[in-house]
Amino acid sequence: MKKKILLIACIGALAAIFLLPFVQSSMGKTDFIREVLAKNDGFAAEGSGTTGGAAAVEDNIFRVTNRQEFIAALGNRKNTEPRILMIYGTIDFDMDADGKRLTKEDYMAEGYDFQQYLESHAPHSTAPQSRKEEQEAKRKQSQKNQEKNIMVHVPANTSIIGIEHAKLKGVDLVLDADNVIIRNIMFESPYDYFPSWDPNDGPEGSWNSQYDSISIKGGTHIWIDHCHFQDGPETVEKYFEKRKKNSVVFCF
Repeated sequence: MKKKILLIACIGALAAIFLLPFVQSSMGKTDFIREVLAKNDGFAAEGSGTTGGAAAVEDNIFRVTNRQEFIAALGNRKNTEPRILMIYGTIDFDMDADGKRLTKEDYMAEGYDFQQYLESHAPHSTAPQSRKEEQEAKRKQSQKNQEKNIMVHVPANTSIIGIEHAKLKGVDLVLDADNVIIRNIMFESPYDYFPSWDPNDGPEGSWNSQYDSISIKGGTHIWIDHCHFQDGPETVEKYFEKRKKNSVVFCF
């Protein structure tokens, strides 16, 4: 079967010392934020190629420094107008509209008790089935509460470009639209406060988390370039497994 993913030279942490400062030094140039994937440069260059928000008008170029600005700059997930987000500094997605950092307690559904969840889901548990079902429902609701804050859908024809010490912390970018460029960003993985227990996952069961830094769910013509993923290059490969017309370049 033809390999559908192009993974070019995912490099180690040593390269970050040399590559990121070089890229960041170019950020002031207008042509950099409008740069597109070169013709014939991987699967994402097939067909119409990958241009992201290169055609954005000035009103659709945004300086982004926090979560609220990030969400506002993306706009409606169905919007197709080209747009460019220029990222400055660290953006933490576990924040509310007033800039308060959110914790597990802020997301937790009323009545959810982790200890009761553990006891009711343990092998050979004597807890009533009703308690198990109730705690699982509360866990799911808690997870949905967190998901509303940290899962962000990126619309088509968007470029997200790191400008100065750019870091996206605790976000799961959902790429379910076409023609997206993400460059020069450091990603710190989101923390799932409410993982599910699957007793049939492996010989001893396993906890399953809901989130990644990037989740590709149908999007094509996606170019991710010079990004640092906290989980390492194996995570980058997972994002692109079985996805065609996408390229990840110089990521680690």
